[in-house]
Amino acid sequence: MNCSSLTGEPKFPADAWFLGGWNTFENCTGLTGTIVIGQYVNHISEECFKGCTGLTGVQGPSISTTVGGGLKIYATAFEGCTGLTKVSFPVGTLNDDSFKGCTNLKSVSIGKSASLSSNVFNGVEFYDDSGNLITDTGALDGVYQGTEGKLYWVEPTADDASDDDATGGKMREVMVITIDGENVEVSEYGADSGLNIWMIATPIAFIIGALAAVLVMRAKKP
Repeated sequence: MNCSSLTGEPKFPADAWFLGGWNTFENCTGLTGTIVIGQYVNHISEECFKGCTGLTGVQGPSISTTVGGGLKIYATAFEGCTGLTKVSFPVGTLNDDSFKGCTNLKSVSIGKSASLSSNVFNGVEFYDDSGNLITDTGALDGVYQGTEGKLYWVEPTADDASDDDATGGKMREVMVITIDGENVEVSEYGADSGLNIWMIATPIAFIIGALAAVLVMRAKKP
């Protein structure tokens, strides 16, 4: 993607279903600040934010109310984001290498309701409360802090709300995000502009339903 004009901290809609498809924002080094993931986000695809070295944080939702069983962060979604210093996931599923090479992390918080694969933070070392190296990131649970690619357990996380698999009807295939006051339209499979079919189908279906109801009422009149 040619994203040289994208600079600043991205702001996603509160009811967004996804934050970008495969490699949507790959190597968009002008993106800065913290990615805040809303409770309706279903997934962040492979390589979505790969190489976004200007990002400093990723904040997951405290609950997940979405289609398909909760938030999923796919492999290499944030690979090579070397500017990241803080990552927090109270809930959600993180797949292998989703934060590979994020070697400047200073704080990682993993909730009891989160599920991690065995090698999420490839290139970062984690140590338990006894100072032993954790070889399987699937065992991470709590708050870890440190520097230079070595993080140590410091405290447990607060009890988190469990995932809610209710659908909630918050699916969006095209959305508009705001980056430093500029609106950018993003589709599920890239940053191509396009008209969301749901924006057309939903009002048409409503109108048809309303007309049908009127006709039925008139037919019942003596």
